[in-house]
Amino acid sequence: MRLTKREILLLSLLLIVGIVFGGYRFVVMPLTQSFAKAYSDLEAAKGQKDLVDLDLSSIGSFEKKKSEAVASIASKSEPFFSSLPTESIVLYLQDTALASGLSLGGLNISAESAVKVLPPEPAVNKLTYPISVIAERYLDLENPSPTSSVTPTAAPSPAAGEDIGTPGSVADLSIQMSFTGTYAQFKDFLTRIAALDRTIIVNNLSIGNASAADATATGMTVTVQFDFYGIEKIVEQPDDDFIWTRPVVTGKPDPFQ
Repeated sequence: MRLTKREILLLSLLLIVGIVFGGYRFVVMPLTQSFAKAYSDLEAAKGQKDLVDLDLSSIGSFEKKKSEAVASIASKSEPFFSSLPTESIVLYLQDTALASGLSLGGLNISAESAVKVLPPEPAVNKLTYPISVIAERYLDLENPSPTSSVTPTAAPSPAAGEDIGTPGSVADLSIQMSFTGTYAQFKDFLTRIAALDRTIIVNNLSIGNASAADATATGMTVTVQFDFYGIEKIVEQPDDDFIWTRPVVTGKPDPFQ
């Protein structure tokens, strides 16, 4: 069968259209989609890079803030003891009292406990109903409406285990001691303790005349309660004045064990 020129021309045109369509459909379109995806990924990568660059540029300021915060914490915790070794504290009080010329009397040590370091919060009665419901009821009373009906809904209770705020606390060691001596000796004793620059509170202090039955007693008798406060430190802070310095005579490093 012999094709005419017109048929050959039409077939040629059809072949060209097929080649163009196939090339666009199977070559150009996939390449275009790949390029669009690659361009999108590139833009996303640039955005991530900008975020990383921003984070890197702010590291210095964060490190500075961290250092300032640690320094502030260390400064505020400095007056507290890093630990409260009972035997070393008693030894220090005894040596300090003897150095001031006081005669020692009784000694009473309370068990170490935790005390709040924040001021007590005033008692506040919580509302039974949300403030929005109370406001609506008030408006209803001021402007009664026959169609108005508001059903109060009780305020939701905290979920089980929900943290409602717990004040911070520190360790407290309370020691009560009695001394006999003069006013000047007791003042010297308190001055030596104040020179430690630690959080030591005198909670109770009573002064009376020395017992007449004691022939060696002179001046006055003093009963004082000291409270020593300790807290775990972020920055190590040794308390060199509260180290057991007595020679070992019992075969144990710590005779209280």
